[in-house]
Amino acid sequence: MRIYWNDDWGFTTQFSDHLVTDEFDQGSLERVRIPHAVAMTPYHYDSAVCEMVSGYRREFIAPEEWRDKKVVLTMEGAAHEAVIFVNGQRVWKHKCGYTPIICEISPYLRHGEKNVLAVRLDSRETLNQPPFGKAVEEMTYGGIYRDVYIDVHDRYYIKDVELMQEHVLDTTKILRSRITLNEEPDDYLIRQSLLDSDGHAVVHYSELQSLEISSGITDVELWNPEEPRLYILKTELLMGGVQVDSHQIRIGFREAVFRPDGFYLNGKKRKLRGLNRHQSYPYVGYAMPERVQKRDVDILLRELGVNLVRIAHAPQSQDFLDACDEKGLMVCADISAGWDSGDEVWKDIEDRNTEEMMRLYQHHPSVIFCGIPGQGEYPDIRLRNPGAGKKASGCLFGALQGKAASVKMYDREAIRLDAALESAGMMNACYAETNVAGGCGWSMTDYAVHREFGCGDGICYRGVLDLFRNPKLSAAVYASQSDECPYLTIGSTVELGEQPACNIGTVYAFTNADSVKVYRNDAFVTECFPNRDAGNPYAALPHPPIQIDDLIGEWMETQEKYSHRTCERIKKVLRGISEYGMDDLPLRYKMVRIRLALTGFIGRRKITELYDRYALHRNGMVTVFRFDAIRDGAVVATVTRAPGKRRELHVETDTELLVENHSYDVASIRITMCDENGNRLSYDQEPVTLRTEGAIALIGPDVISLQGGCLGTYVKTVGESGEGKLYVTSGTEEKVLTFNCLA
Repeated sequence: MRIYWNDDWGFTTQFSDHLVTDEFDQGSLERVRIPHAVAMTPYHYDSAVCEMVSGYRREFIAPEEWRDKKVVLTMEGAAHEAVIFVNGQRVWKHKCGYTPIICEISPYLRHGEKNVLAVRLDSRETLNQPPFGKAVEEMTYGGIYRDVYIDVHDRYYIKDVELMQEHVLDTTKILRSRITLNEEPDDYLIRQSLLDSDGHAVVHYSELQSLEISSGITDVELWNPEEPRLYILKTELLMGGVQVDSHQIRIGFREAVFRPDGFYLNGKKRKLRGLNRHQSYPYVGYAMPERVQKRDVDILLRELGVNLVRIAHAPQSQDFLDACDEKGLMVCADISAGWDSGDEVWKDIEDRNTEEMMRLYQHHPSVIFCGIPGQGEYPDIRLRNPGAGKKASGCLFGALQGKAASVKMYDREAIRLDAALESAGMMNACYAETNVAGGCGWSMTDYAVHREFGCGDGICYRGVLDLFRNPKLSAAVYASQSDECPYLTIGSTVELGEQPACNIGTVYAFTNADSVKVYRNDAFVTECFPNRDAGNPYAALPHPPIQIDDLIGEWMETQEKYSHRTCERIKKVLRGISEYGMDDLPLRYKMVRIRLALTGFIGRRKITELYDRYALHRNGMVTVFRFDAIRDGAVVATVTRAPGKRRELHVETDTELLVENHSYDVASIRITMCDENGNRLSYDQEPVTLRTEGAIALIGPDVISLQGGCLGTYVKTVGESGEGKLYVTSGTEEKVLTFNCLA
């Protein structure tokens, strides 16, 4: 029997020995629910706010029926050094903020009366344990930030089941299991069954007096990203013919192999295209419940189109891993080792943490390998960029990043575009090398760092999404490589004032379509296709960015009645003027201009007039560009660029139904300021006010400022059923989101 203990906790930022005693008044503590962070962190700067020795306390009644039971406490995540007390007695000490605490507390219980569970939690970064060392980039936060529960067992119970799969690609697969009991009784039987997702038995094993079982299995399908088939292995402990304990593991059958020529899943070679994921969020750091954790899997798969996530740099939520199993996202697991190894004590802790991580992930079919510090190179994980240093076969580049990668939402367009193209180039290099397994971009999101890292404001802006999971232009590089849904993002606002010398230059379309058609004031300009020539730096990608270097197209021919050949010459001169100016044209452009004057009677004055009309859009009309993505001859996506006439507040939630299960539930809200065509206003920094009423509460401040035209917030349930409303206001515009809450 499992009982969740996420509610009814008391919390203090200053632990004292008196906290663990019966006499302490729990009513004097702040009442909190798990997941919980020791401090609310601001969006920028304050990197030391979580460093403290805090205390948690929970009072409970241990019923009489537990007297002859084994009660096992689990805390799935408590950052970073936790000491557990039960009724004043020290029970357990755990030195890792990322792996679970599992300890038996039944010997310390008082049955039929009040008991006290207390936790001394040290989140100071001076601890001699990973990830702390000489340099730690990421904020490490603090708190009991994952589920807490107890399992109540009979005297004998199944402590663990380890599995090994063999001959997975054969018709008959071998599944070996090693069962560990808390203690071995004199007379017992083990029974196992393999169940499908509907609970129907696929395989029944005989009842055996053995803790090691091996059996052949035929009627199962393999796990893969397209069809992530999952099964449940049920193990039962029987004594005297009666079941006294049952243990279930969800598994999938698959073979993941790195070979000298790349990565193979179930015998099929695949290119790995991924991103690194940090498990942190604004304001609360690691402390987010199930829905928010699983949402990141949907974003990675559906919005960013990747097939791999590298979890940086520590074991992450089981809810996140469960969603990877269910939805087919492959995982590279990682252990937190800091930037510098410590002394022998530090190294011993690292070894234990690594073993705990391996046990934690051993049955997740989505985990295709684990990155273990100091354990050799298989697979070879290169942490920077392809092309640097010696060639390697079968390697995975674990952190693709470049000089232009750190980009804020409000950076000027050229910076945002450079970062996107750099991401495209690095991923292209992974695809171009057929013997490279793939690469993971750095990173999925921006993340909070110490002041000496990042941009000095407490944030590293290397994410393709911001902290609230709003997409930057670099996100389009990844999203456009997936074929699942039609996709189109234009890498330019096509605003002259945004460009140096009003030179728009090449416009990049990030799309998975066959082509992009361009219209200027509804007049057809041109149709552009992916460039797969060897000289294109993005040619190896499944969908190279489409380069649009002509925004005049046929429009000049229809308006000026010049021949096609003459128009092409004029456009060449206009491009030269945009880049160099009229008086500093290189000789090749001057010769074309002279030829136009001699043969077409188009002199300098006329060229200047045409430049104003077609390059600078000074034609007495508002210039509107429309970009249509074409797939199989049909328009599948459209982007319109035009001078905006009004600001429009867009507010989007991932759910309108909030359901409390083991703890509170949270909705994620994206807030974006757009023009009337849905284009984000990248320089809008206006304040937004937030207000809730009813059965929800805000996570974070009630007044925020947009950053590059967007930001976000979170709302959580408060233990009540009913309706909750979120009011989002900017200037005179207000949007209201309504949530149905079930407690």
